[in-house]
Amino acid sequence: MVELKELLKTCKMKKHVCPFFDRAEAYVEEDGEAYKLIMFVQKKRKMPEKKDLTNNQKVFEYYKRVIGIKEDDAKSNAYLFPRFASAVAEMLKRTNGNVLNCFKAIEAMRSWAGLNGNLTWNLDTIIKRWYEIEPEIPAFKLTHLTAEEIEILSAKE
Repeated sequence: MVELKELLKTCKMKKHVCPFFDRAEAYVEEDGEAYKLIMFVQKKRKMPEKKDLTNNQKVFEYYKRVIGIKEDDAKSNAYLFPRFASAVAEMLKRTNGNVLNCFKAIEAMRSWAGLNGNLTWNLDTIIKRWYEIEPEIPAFKLTHLTAEEIEILSAKE
């Protein structure tokens, strides 16, 4: 049969219903017999631009980083974000929208849970224990952020 490159040069591109593929038809004659080949050629798509995260998403992403979940894990996002959305909103409300203080509250809870025998904790636990950890929040350092990320966050606030 004819090589694929030659075939693609001679084929007629037709618009197809599918937004991701173009339909290519080619008629090839070999040994006295005609063949109709139909191929689907993938269209080039532009990747969407990355948008800035909202404050809720920033706090949630930091929580995932602290407990050791990968940033691009779609399953954890689909399951955990709706579950903890109200806790994140409450944390932002209690810190007057200060994202860095939310991060420090997460670090404070991590430390508190470690000191009390490696207790399991989540964002709801931070809300429940808020008045125990609130005085300690300003003293905590953000160990899961780089210096550049801290500068960017403090400049926005």
